[in-house]
Amino acid sequence: MSEETKKPITVHVTLGRKVNLGNYESADVNIGIAGIPAGATDEDIEKALTTAGLAFKSLREELKARVREVEGNRADREYLPAPRGD
Repeated sequence: MSEETKKPITVHVTLGRKVNLGNYESADVNIGIAGIPAGATDEDIEKALTTAGLAFKSLREELKARVREVEGNRADREYLPAPRGD
C-alpha cells in the first residue's frame, strides 16, 4: 500500500457496566471514544472525553423526555376490557 492511500491507525475504546437499581431494574452504563489517533496525548483524550460528556448530557435529557412521554401514554391508557356489542 502506498503512503498516499495508507490510513492512520486509530483506536476505539469502550467501557461498560450494568448497574442494579433494585426492584428488578438495571441500567447499562457505557462510554466510548472512537478514532483516537495513535500517539494521542493525554490532553487530546481529555478533550475527547469532555466532548463525550457534553454529548452524554444532551442525550440523557432527550432520553428522559422520551421516557416521560412513554410513561405518560401508559398512564392515559384504560386497562378495562372493551364493551361487548349486542
